[in-house]
Amino acid sequence: PLMIEAGLDKYLYCGETVQLDSITSNYNGPLNLTYLWSPTNGLSDSLSPNPYAIPTNLIYTVTVTLDTLCSAVDFLGVYFLTMEKPSICIVTVDASNKNMIVFEKPIANAIDSFFVYRETNMTGQYEKIGSIPYDSLSIFVDQTSAPSVNSNQYKISLIDTCGFQSNWSDPHKTMHLSINQGIGQTYNLIWQPYQGFQVTTYNIYRGTDPNQMQLIGTISGVNTQYTDLNPPSGYVYYQVEVVAPYFCAPTMRAGFNSSRSNIASNNTISVLNYENNGSFEIYPNPTQGIINLDSKIETFDNLPFLIYNVLGELLLTGTVSQNIDVSTLINGVYLFQIEYNGHFYNKRFVVQK
Repeated sequence: PLMIEAGLDKYLYCGETVQLDSITSNYNGPLNLTYLWSPTNGLSDSLSPNPYAIPTNLIYTVTVTLDTLCSAVDFLGVYFLTMEKPSICIVTVDASNKNMIVFEKPIANAIDSFFVYRETNMTGQYEKIGSIPYDSLSIFVDQTSAPSVNSNQYKISLIDTCGFQSNWSDPHKTMHLSINQGIGQTYNLIWQPYQGFQVTTYNIYRGTDPNQMQLIGTISGVNTQYTDLNPPSGYVYYQVEVVAPYFCAPTMRAGFNSSRSNIASNNTISVLNYENNGSFEIYPNPTQGIINLDSKIETFDNLPFLIYNVLGELLLTGTVSQNIDVSTLINGVYLFQIEYNGHFYNKRFVVQK
């Protein structure tokens, strides 16, 4: 009788191809053999003794026939492997008081996009809140977050070009900072700890202006409380920072190594709760170096503007006009701010060169 062996099962990632093992047989006569592989999905040539295959999660049947007189059948599986789960580098609160998730993209040709998940009001239950194409900046800003109200926990996953999803990443959770007045004029700071890496030190920042914060103290990572015994009079603003044990670079030209909490203040109308989505739009967004404003308030023209990075650092100032030059900024996310009649108007934009 004719006997064959189709070789070992194959395990492939999306985008990979592999040649199926050569067919062996106990037949030593003239090579008048024909081959038929079934099904044909993912195969380069179903009549070849050694076709190429791509991931299909299928078990193939190969039938070898000798001069139509006798035949033999064997089986070979080609199985799809999901890519390794991605990792979140850091989650933080950006200059516009929204949660921001930062990660580094794995280098692979077969990744289509990334999904972002946020824990719901049920512990351990997550919902998808957005996606990021592979060729975009690996930063996601959660526009529906409210860092001044509560912290949030996030996970991400990747989707390959075959449509398969990886496992979810390990979670990262933002810090939520709150304050209350202590004895006399002191203020007590209490925050939820950062989750995602081991925290060694928390940095405490304070300022009379939320855009000009100064480091006033440090505390061990096992602590989540701090009392300011000598705050300045009037409105005062606080923020907590943690430095990651690694550096995260979502682009080749910009990176992150720390996370900051929301800004807590004795001023109940904080200037960071101000984003007015209907005041103006920025275009193009992302930009390679020039931005324009589509303003619904004519008097925005010729008003001074301020541009901050995601850490709240002031980088550029100028006067509102057409073709605002931001070419000196490196790739990243920025906040464009205008003050008009005592109100702050803000828009986020991305530089991607």
